[in-house]
Amino acid sequence: QRYLLEVNARYDGSSRISSESRWGIFPSFSLGWRMTEEEWMKDLNWEWLNSLKLRGSWGILGNQNVDLYSYYALVTTGKDYSFDNTNLGAGVAQTALTNRDLKWESTAIGDFGIDITAFNGFNITFDWYKKTTKDWLVQAPILDSYGTNAPYINGGDVRNKGIELALNWNDHVGDFTYGVNLNLSHNKNEVTRIANSEGIIHGS
Repeated sequence: QRYLLEVNARYDGSSRISSESRWGIFPSFSLGWRMTEEEWMKDLNWEWLNSLKLRGSWGILGNQNVDLYSYYALVTTGKDYSFDNTNLGAGVAQTALTNRDLKWESTAIGDFGIDITAFNGFNITFDWYKKTTKDWLVQAPILDSYGTNAPYINGGDVRNKGIELALNWNDHVGDFTYGVNLNLSHNKNEVTRIANSEGIIHGS
């Protein structure tokens, strides 16, 4: 099989996010090309090259891992209070700030790779990747003087990119098989945006 193409898309909704931003679209695709299956590659008669494959993929993943119904201003009983410094009166109180503007966190992942098998046992795998997370879901940093739990916010964007290289050799002597592996990688992590808490923390 010379070519492989796969395309997918998800349309997800979550009750953890308010109705204004509840739904998100998350597409993905992957493509592979086995070059050694092409006739022009076979005509080269490179007997040392067993397999050469190029592949690429891109997709978006969604994350909605926040507390249930955190966009509602919920109140809790048992918050008794004394109005005369003597007797306690039954009461209720809001225990967390809310944020109805909360959106899905999304992570876009792109990858380009090469797979090579040569000399009937030497394998090379190379990958370049880039991973970008937008609208990162975190709890806002607030002062204890608020007296409530912090709301979830879309706190910023993060980018990871790097390369990975794996070398592998497998062989045998009689019934004895052996292998050697070498893995190299380099990654750079960068926070590209940090949200300003002003204007995104909403109390009720």
